[in-house]
Amino acid sequence: MRLTVPSIWFELQINTPETNVYGVSLPGSPGVIIGFNDHIAWGMTNVGYDVSDWYTIDWKDDTRQEYLYNGEYRKTEFRVEEYDVRGIGKVRDTVLYTHFGPVAHIADEPSKDLALRWLAHEVGNDMTSFFKLNLAKNYDEYQAAIADYSCPAQNFAFADRKDVALWVQGKFPLKKDQQGRFVQTGNSDDTQWSGFVPREHNPHVLNPPRGYISSANQHSTSDDYPYYYCGNFGDFRGRHINDVLDNSQKNTAKDMMALQQDSYGLHAEESLPILLKYIDESDLNEEEKELLTALQKWDFNFHKDEVAPSVFQAWFDAFYKQTWDEFYAVEDFDVVKPEYWRTIDLLQNDPDNKYFDQQRTSEKETAKEIANSSFKKACKEIIDWQKTENKDAEWSDYRNTVIEHLARIPAFSLKNIETDGHRYSPNAVSERHGPSWRMVVEMGDQIRAHGVYPGGQSGNPGSPYFDNFTDTWAAGEYYDLLFMKEPDADNERIIFSQKFE
Repeated sequence: MRLTVPSIWFELQINTPETNVYGVSLPGSPGVIIGFNDHIAWGMTNVGYDVSDWYTIDWKDDTRQEYLYNGEYRKTEFRVEEYDVRGIGKVRDTVLYTHFGPVAHIADEPSKDLALRWLAHEVGNDMTSFFKLNLAKNYDEYQAAIADYSCPAQNFAFADRKDVALWVQGKFPLKKDQQGRFVQTGNSDDTQWSGFVPREHNPHVLNPPRGYISSANQHSTSDDYPYYYCGNFGDFRGRHINDVLDNSQKNTAKDMMALQQDSYGLHAEESLPILLKYIDESDLNEEEKELLTALQKWDFNFHKDEVAPSVFQAWFDAFYKQTWDEFYAVEDFDVVKPEYWRTIDLLQNDPDNKYFDQQRTSEKETAKEIANSSFKKACKEIIDWQKTENKDAEWSDYRNTVIEHLARIPAFSLKNIETDGHRYSPNAVSERHGPSWRMVVEMGDQIRAHGVYPGGQSGNPGSPYFDNFTDTWAAGEYYDLLFMKEPDADNERIIFSQKFE
């Protein structure tokens, strides 16, 4: 998730005659979104299924008042939307709508207009799910609470004192194979969604034989799942998490915290040894050999104070761009580029593949040639960076994680956050994204919980509570969450409270 200050989350506890619930919420949301009560705990990650499709529009004429659908012309809806803009006053904008949804309107080129069908535009009752979750006491009440949740789809992880479960919850369009990967024609119902996957067919599991459930934005199903879907999924984090848990006999709260902080890069483990095998050391200068030695000794953990992760990232980025140079050569529009796992698969299993050839040269390159040329390019980038910055290219400095202010005000942003992690490790910290709320709940006789998020409880940049959690979060530490049993409980940690009667 993109990290910001003020944070997307704020911490709270709600104590009523019906429930006592603790966790984090979104501004304006009437309840806890991720958290726990006296009986259950739950968490969420994004599912990643694609639930939006673009359609070309065949206008009757340049007025855009009618469009062709199933051999007939339908009326376009013109909605006038009004905004208050500081310093200007009221501003009005006319938005065109087809039955698919709003139209991306290009003023002088109606033939390029596209309509968007997106589940987020449709009326839902998602907040009711969280209200019911706050009150839930067991698995049956948990799964009933989330049953009407529609968008954006979430992996709802669940635990109580005897059960663990996970539901992939949301409304998922019924699509034909490969439908929605590209822009579709919108002049007939052939490309319409044919309904939605029945809720009972959403992927879910209760008390799996392996003894745990996990979610890190990975694919939700095996290859034999009967419904087609596409989207944006993680390929490495979930696999590594499962490897760790498969080899663990019993996990404590500290073990779970360590797993959330795990900076291991499975993508590096699977690609770097092959890349190193191809390097011609006789063609390297002393600076390049020094960087190569750092990589040869590296254990694939993206630790903040090591140079090897920086060298690997620069190398793999250069290797990726040189491999897929055909895609980068397309200038007129953005194209979908192959994912990291596909690049690694070719490197492992097909090093003579035609895509390793460079378009700009007359020779036919292989993975070995690309590995050597991209390594030299990466070394130059690292060495130039070190000279410019006058320091070693340690990972946290080279990656340069910044938590931006919501209004993109540099003076209020938090810069160069020193922390471990990589977007493809369980501790998924990148330049602008990372774990926005870490929580570990011990479901014993007396619930104990631990949590932290980057930011603070105040949205005022002048307040000491604007960013006071950030250093704790960056260091991989947690706070013991103050889960009080009575609304009038007194504790020295309480700075401010509100009571509604």
